[in-house]
Amino acid sequence: MGALGFEIEQIDHEDANGQYEINYRHDEALAAADRYQLFKLTAHAVADRHGFVFSTMPKPLANAPGSGLHFHLSLTDAEARALMADPAAPLGLSPLGGALRRGALTLTSSAAQAANG
Repeated sequence: MGALGFEIEQIDHEDANGQYEINYRHDEALAAADRYQLFKLTAHAVADRHGFVFSTMPKPLANAPGSGLHFHLSLTDAEARALMADPAAPLGLSPLGGALRRGALTLTSSAAQAANG
């Protein structure tokens, strides 16, 4: 994965058999999205080659711990100052951070309703 531009920061075994968390270095939004897609395609191909299945489904097995994809989001200005954090504010979020959180929760709810409609 290093040859593909990934800087792996951490790999941890999670609760379920064969469940891992892989954290790679953050990047600009488009580069990070491209890297995720490349990771997903690579993981599917490697798993298939070895007779396994790669999945980011939240809970593919009813009687096993859940899994799934999550990501961390940060927003900085040109001087690399964090724009979403305010340690003195409730929840530690700046007004921009709070607006992003509210928007993400609204969009997630709408997407879930559309997908499960």
